[in-house]
Amino acid sequence: MVVYRTLSAVALSAIWLWGCTSSNGTKAGDTTGGEPGPCGNVAEPCCMSGTLCSTGLTCSDQYCFTCAPAPAMFGGCTDVVVGGTATSGIDPGGVADDPTKALDDNVCTSWNYGNYGDPNAYWQVDLGASYPIDSLTLWPKMTPAEGGVQFLLQYKVNDADPFSAYPSPDGLFRTLYDYQPWQVAFDPPISMRFFRITFQGTPSFAALREVGLYTGCTR
Repeated sequence: MVVYRTLSAVALSAIWLWGCTSSNGTKAGDTTGGEPGPCGNVAEPCCMSGTLCSTGLTCSDQYCFTCAPAPAMFGGCTDVVVGGTATSGIDPGGVADDPTKALDDNVCTSWNYGNYGDPNAYWQVDLGASYPIDSLTLWPKMTPAEGGVQFLLQYKVNDADPFSAYPSPDGLFRTLYDYQPWQVAFDPPISMRFFRITFQGTPSFAALREVGLYTGCTR
């Protein structure tokens, strides 16, 4: 049985007092960027001395976070990733990391491939059934370095089907940050049961804090 959660715009605004404030100008509904403040507040660097983060926040590697689910782009959404079955590639010669850390409703935990991007650096989820997906939230873990990332988004309805790529087999190149997510709206919605992201090249380890796939959203 697939377990899922419903997120409301009110709950999101209470948890996240900041948002994606700039557009990369490439595709409508595709947002990333923004600048952190001095230190200690949500999405700001952890302070170097004294209290690392303000009350209620956690210092996760470099930045202060509310250890909570990743936000949706729209209100009224159901995140169907929760309860899905996650799998991932394993760096040759490395140790497998737990892929369920990217769908555990906690941006303070993460899955890490253990190396820089390559064709095997993928994270995948089986949603258990096909859903029309309105939007995607990817919260990368960009340590030790933020910057430009080449990645491929793929999806399919049936296990025996070949993967289709969004928006094309060439993938996407975006500047990603550790302190906030990358989000994209699908218009029209994309039906999928299986979703995969492959990190083809990154200045940091190929890693994810959280993934959200949302259906039933109010746009």
